[in-house]
Amino acid sequence: MATLIKRNQTWYARYWHDGKDRWKALSPSKIIAQQKILDLEKIIRSKRYGDPLEEREIDWPEFTEKYLAYCKSNMRPTTVVRAEVVLSNFRKAVSIHRLSEITPELVEGYKAIRKAAGIQGSTINREIVVLRCAVNLGKQWGYRTSSLGAIKKMPVVKKHPVFFTTEEIQTMLQKADPFWKTLIYLGYYAGLRMGEMLNLDWADVDFERHQLRISPKEDWSPKDAEPREIYLHLTLEEHLKVWCAVSQPHVRVLPWERRTNQMSNMFKNFLKRCGITKGSLHTLRHSFAYVVSLVMWCLCRCSCRVLAFVVKGMSFIPVSRTPKKFMPAVPMS
Repeated sequence: MATLIKRNQTWYARYWHDGKDRWKALSPSKIIAQQKILDLEKIIRSKRYGDPLEEREIDWPEFTEKYLAYCKSNMRPTTVVRAEVVLSNFRKAVSIHRLSEITPELVEGYKAIRKAAGIQGSTINREIVVLRCAVNLGKQWGYRTSSLGAIKKMPVVKKHPVFFTTEEIQTMLQKADPFWKTLIYLGYYAGLRMGEMLNLDWADVDFERHQLRISPKEDWSPKDAEPREIYLHLTLEEHLKVWCAVSQPHVRVLPWERRTNQMSNMFKNFLKRCGITKGSLHTLRHSFAYVVSLVMWCLCRCSCRVLAFVVKGMSFIPVSRTPKKFMPAVPMS
């Protein structure tokens, strides 16, 4: 209904009312501006639709049911699952009866409970984002709520990306069954994310053109909703041909009917059985990106002999932009 826009040092509310594009200065503080824009939207909604200005009370179980129904209609299935998990954890940690009982003080207590339980700061921050979105939506619906805009995020130390060595990849392949071997190949030789692996159909594998197609599905879409094509490495292609003959009745390359977090946990247990104490399923993608960055660096700075050593066992894939965090820490001279 109203959009928050910053000009110079002041936050403005931009909205359409009475057939005109209107701007209203709110505050130099974004937190205060977020609170004011909710009040402004309430006034606009009252004038436009005749909604009462008095805020209503709603029971917390009833609101969570409405909020999850909203999520299922407007968000991706993975986002809905995350919202369900966060609200379930919140219900177990604190005892409330109404939406209006969620205050900044209560949320700070929830943060302390989750931290004491050993939950990472990044996970707690994502949970706070879900709670803040739910409370803000309740405010827009006309329910009595408290503003959670002033709640600060947990400090998170940015760690340097972890990579698997060639020896560690070989150890995994030796101890993996055909299913997990396929997963390792897709992550290490194609750089697929977990969601892309689980939603890869055999129709997306083009053996004639030696390509993998990452494309949106009815109930899933890749990051940024951008379809792309990936060159099919020879080692991966040979394995997929054998795996295709084994899993032919299935539409998906990796048939998986459980939740995605279960795959992450099972892969961590698999790493422990391999004697590997670092990394996760996403580290396969990090390792792929690191090798690609080495290839790009060698193309610019190194001899052909060094380039051949770097790409041994890997495919060269043209990359228009490689994240700086994956660039090799070597002198550029």
